[in-house]
Amino acid sequence: MVNRDKSNDVPDQIEEVVRAQLESLGSRGKPFAIFDPELIDEAGERDVCELARLLSPEEFAVLAVPVAMLPALLPFLAPDHREMFQAGRPLVIAPIAVEDREANAAHRPPDTQPVKAAKAALETQAFRLVTAQKAAELARNNQARLLTAAEANERAKEAIGEAVWREGSDPDGSRRIGRVEGLIDRGRRLAAEFFGVANARDVGKAETFRVADRLGESLPGSAERREIVATLERDHRERAGGLADHELRARAHEGAMGRWSGSVREGAPIEFADGLDVTNGIATRQSAPALMRVAIDGDLNPGEVHRNLATMSEPFEIGRLIGRLSRGRSIELKPEQAKILVQSLHVFASQLHGSGEPETEADGCAWYLAHAALSCHDLGFWNKTITRILETGAAETIEPGAP
Repeated sequence: MVNRDKSNDVPDQIEEVVRAQLESLGSRGKPFAIFDPELIDEAGERDVCELARLLSPEEFAVLAVPVAMLPALLPFLAPDHREMFQAGRPLVIAPIAVEDREANAAHRPPDTQPVKAAKAALETQAFRLVTAQKAAELARNNQARLLTAAEANERAKEAIGEAVWREGSDPDGSRRIGRVEGLIDRGRRLAAEFFGVANARDVGKAETFRVADRLGESLPGSAERREIVATLERDHRERAGGLADHELRARAHEGAMGRWSGSVREGAPIEFADGLDVTNGIATRQSAPALMRVAIDGDLNPGEVHRNLATMSEPFEIGRLIGRLSRGRSIELKPEQAKILVQSLHVFASQLHGSGEPETEADGCAWYLAHAALSCHDLGFWNKTITRILETGAAETIEPGAP
């Protein structure tokens, strides 16, 4: 149980002690948890025990921090995390080390690897999603509405352009179209390698078949078809928008890391705005489930720049692997990764037989991860494979299924 004993020290002395303890724990570079002994409830105590189990029990530390000290000790804490702490829940603190980055005199410094990965993900998926949305637009055709392929393509670019646009007012939409056309052009060059096909045109063919499969035997103009097409468009927009938001986050994080490095060289503390960008301590930010889709679609680990989700890095990495598998690449699944995947499959199954709605962000991540895995192989395959990996304790190479 968590120690609820109160300290008799005066507040200033407590803050000095707690600050020193925070700095000491932070210098180890390992995640640790904080809680307020006056606020924590039984559910919070269970959370602490579960965190200790998941995050290396031998090294995991838990520190008592009065809630009144949060603004002074952890100024970059996001509002939702502060609310959770005030409600009696523990918080995991993942220390972030400053990186020694060389000063760059260029007005626009070269892209770092996380920014390059975010850009490539948005470009390749924008190329795919426009072709998918074009197929969805054509599926709306009926006796009263008959778009040509060229008209459907323009509507698809408009839809995806709206989804990725983050640059302010654009009254006539011309800048949005220019933006999406640039993404399509760059994505086309990367598509064959990224999607594991012989020619970029094969991506469009695959999307046309996928949309046709979703339409099934629904009749043109029917309510059933309209509902299917609306669901497809919503999915296309959400995926494109999530990748666009992630690209912005990568740019903000990497820019702040560079400026922080400069502050250290000058012997100055980190600027408050940069601290918020490094830690992602902002009020409006992407959810863990949305970022699981980014990991799957984009072949990247969002935890690198969404530092508030550092404890999700391993599930994101598995999502990245499953995304590769879905694009026809073989992957290696390790025992510790197999454990996370089987837990996700269990969550997915329980949601199918229950309310169907994820109760937590972790459940939402599990749902998307399991759904992607089941699009590659059926449940029987995964159960047999994961059981074998866990019994032998050895990683296995997973080959993609037949198209």
